[in-house]
Amino acid sequence: IYTILTLCEYRDDLGQVLQRKIEAMDRVHAQFVSAFAEAARRGALAPCWTPEAAAATFHWLFQGIIVDWLKYGRRFDLVRRGTAAIGAQFRAYRGAA
Repeated sequence: IYTILTLCEYRDDLGQVLQRKIEAMDRVHAQFVSAFAEAARRGALAPCWTPEAAAATFHWLFQGIIVDWLKYGRRFDLVRRGTAAIGAQFRAYRGAA
């Protein structure tokens, strides 16, 4: 399902699917911005990050990992490499990268 949603072209009747996908992504993005804003309020987000930038960067990292894994033949261990990449990103958010 994720392969179809991520890699297909949204033509003709699929325009509604694309619109729902965009709306869902906007909701998820807003939730991430809210979470990073709370982290910033608690002093857990490094000052070089805005909640908006942190949320966007996390989305791009996560999306890129998934797309590379799906599009290029699942040539790496998604769980191991994904966990390592996301862990490194969160260390960067805290300023410990």
